[in-house]
Amino acid sequence: TVEKITLFHCDIPPQQTTAKDAEQRDCLEVWANALRQNSRIRHLQMHMLFFQEHHQDPLEGMDEFVDALSTRSTLEQISLVRCDRSIGSRVRQISGFEFEWKACHMRKLGGMGSLRYLAIDRMGHGSGLLQALLAPRPYNLRELNVRHPTIAVSASDFRELLGFLSDPNCQIRDLTHGFSLEFDNNAFDNMILMNQRCQSLINVAKDKN
Repeated sequence: TVEKITLFHCDIPPQQTTAKDAEQRDCLEVWANALRQNSRIRHLQMHMLFFQEHHQDPLEGMDEFVDALSTRSTLEQISLVRCDRSIGSRVRQISGFEFEWKACHMRKLGGMGSLRYLAIDRMGHGSGLLQALLAPRPYNLRELNVRHPTIAVSASDFRELLGFLSDPNCQIRDLTHGFSLEFDNNAFDNMILMNQRCQSLINVAKDKN
């Protein structure tokens, strides 16, 4: 079994609809099954995946895929991001496949003792993804890379982030590479409280250094 898997700029054809292939499963379920059979994988990178027209919902099997990821005890780096590409003489943009994460997915990834690097597309308002990722205390996580310019931070996200960073076992090195934290205006009672929490975060960062 291989230790590193990289899928880059791949066009995924639609499933066959013949009687012979009627039992073929969705792509993510197939990938999940393959991951479960790999006990040595260390790096998984999947960028610029394009599902051809009329493809069955590619998100089918997402739960199974994440479950397979989270049970790989050797997996250190996960990079699952969408990239867009230009085609034709008029430079038309085509969006790549974007993994849609849920809080339950992040909790599983956060519970991976081997995970050191995680790259995903976004953590939107009200998603609870940051809190869910940090709640299991992923102490070995060194870098979190979110491709969207900002991470939406609620009050609960911020408390979890502060608790995680202040934990002496935390080994995070890069939490803001390529993105910034965007605080939800409705998440804090008033500006004074927000300033206090921001100052607390700064103090924790100073202690780490």
